[in-house]
Amino acid sequence: MGEVSDLSGFLFASLAVWRLTHFFTSESGPFFVMEKIRQSRFGQATSSALACFECMSIWVAAGVSLHPATGFATWLLGTFAMSGFAILVERFLAEPVSITEVLDSRETSDELLQEYGQRRSYEEK
Repeated sequence: MGEVSDLSGFLFASLAVWRLTHFFTSESGPFFVMEKIRQSRFGQATSSALACFECMSIWVAAGVSLHPATGFATWLLGTFAMSGFAILVERFLAEPVSITEVLDSRETSDELLQEYGQRRSYEEK
């Protein structure tokens, strides 16, 4: 009962990769620790890695997958599998993108919304 199966171990480790990666890339942390790191010289030197969830998930997964790995091949496979799972979780939990069109009140480009007398011919454009 106390033994963790391979699948549940993978899921727990992958969720840990997601949580750590989300913390490093998207949160301020307690006492704004991550915010201070991002603003420091270290943060400026590693700003691309700290801003990219996909990049950081590889590094975090590489560290997490050291524990269950029995060799180089299992470590490499575990790294990519945990990183991929973390990326899927991040995309699933991300807020949906809302695309709205803002019409300029001075000029409308949609001829169907214009009054019949204001309709321009194609030659006038």
